[in-house]
Amino acid sequence: MSDVISPELEIDVLRREFDARFTQIPLPRPTMQRFLRLRAGDDLLLPMAQVRCVLPLPRLAPVPVEQSGLLGIGTAGGRTVAVYRLAEFIRNGNDESLERWLILPASGSDVAFAVAQIVDLVDVPAADLATVGNRDGPFIAIASIDARHVAVVDLSAIVHALSRGPVLSRTSDVP
Repeated sequence: MSDVISPELEIDVLRREFDARFTQIPLPRPTMQRFLRLRAGDDLLLPMAQVRCVLPLPRLAPVPVEQSGLLGIGTAGGRTVAVYRLAEFIRNGNDESLERWLILPASGSDVAFAVAQIVDLVDVPAADLATVGNRDGPFIAIASIDARHVAVVDLSAIVHALSRGPVLSRTSDVP
């Protein structure tokens, strides 16, 4: 008996190995932190640990309450959520871009955030993250990506502030 593999079998094995590489999301290296890069007025980063999922923005029902940034009520993942413009919590909340995506926080709260664009997932080396000193607003760090400084937003802090009632004030001391 010989250990010769037929060409068809060999091609099938190679095809399965090739396909398997694209179905597995590589984990970030220990010295890296993974972020969702998005556009909500400015380019921003959200720690992936704070994001449960990203969905297309559903149809929203208006609400008769005037609250800053509240777009309406929608359904996501079988739950009813209050949908806020994320840009409203950032220093340039007057951005007029059209929201197309819905971010559901990992905290499992009944709020979600609408953003204009999902750019990509990025792994940032810990050395390229600078903690924001005097924290005023939802910013926790600044990351250096592609020779640009991008603010890291603490989504949990925004959710917490919404649960307390008053909305976080915008800040102007972040690039």
